[in-house]
Amino acid sequence: MPKRPDAELVKTSKFRELEFYVMKGRNESAIYADKEIDITHTSEFIKNYNKGKKGTGKVSLFHVIVAACVRCITLRPRMNRFVTGRRLWQRNQIILSFVVNKEHNENSDEVNAMIEFDPFDTLETVHKTVDHHINQARYGENPNEKDIKLFGSLPRWLISLIFCFARWMDEHNMPIYSITKQVPMWSTCFIAHLGSIGIDAVYHHPFELGTTSILFVIGKIHSVGLRPTTQYKKPIFFLTPGNYL
Repeated sequence: MPKRPDAELVKTSKFRELEFYVMKGRNESAIYADKEIDITHTSEFIKNYNKGKKGTGKVSLFHVIVAACVRCITLRPRMNRFVTGRRLWQRNQIILSFVVNKEHNENSDEVNAMIEFDPFDTLETVHKTVDHHINQARYGENPNEKDIKLFGSLPRWLISLIFCFARWMDEHNMPIYSITKQVPMWSTCFIAHLGSIGIDAVYHHPFELGTTSILFVIGKIHSVGLRPTTQYKKPIFFLTPGNYL
C-alpha cells in the first residue's frame, strides 16, 4: 500500500477513482466561488478585543480570518484532502501559506510564510503564531527566502530538471519531504490577502505543482450603507465530488 510522510491514504469508490483520470489537473477540476461577508459584528468584536492592548498585542481582521480557516478545516477535515498519483489522501497537518509584503505596499519585495497550526489553536495562539512568522519573514532569516535565492541562482535547465523531478516524485507518492515541507504549494490552503494593499479580490488559478487544494483570496473592505463588508473570492478545487462540506 502506498504511503506518504504528509498524508494518509483514503479509500474511496471506484466511481470517484475514475474521476482522477478524467480530470488530471487541478485547473480541470476547479470550483470557483465568491462571497461578500458582512463584517459589522466582526469589526465590533475586534475593536472590543483590542481595548487596552497596544502594538503587537492587537488582533487584525487577517488574524480572525486565519483562525476561522483553522477552525473550519478542523471541523471539516475533508477540506484537508488532495489527490496525487491518482489517489485520494488525507493530510495529517493543517498548514496555511500566504505571501508577506516586506514593506506593506504593492511594490515591495515578497516572501512566502508557511505555518503549521494545531487543531485546537485559539484566536490568541493564531495571533501570536502568525505575527511571529510575519516578523520572521520581514526581518529575520526566512527558510523559504533562502531556498528561493539558492534555486534562483541555478541555471535554467537545472531549475527545470529539479521541478520535473519534484513533480515526478510527488506523483509517485515519494515527495522529497525535506524540500516540500518548506514549499507553500504543499500546504492545506494558500491565502492571498489583497485587501492588505487595497485591492479587490480576484479569481486566482490553483497551483498544479504541489498538493494545495484551496486557494483563498481576500479583497479590501467596502462600506455598504453603514455596514462594512469584505469580499472573498475562493477558488476551491477538489479532485473528487463530495470532499467538501
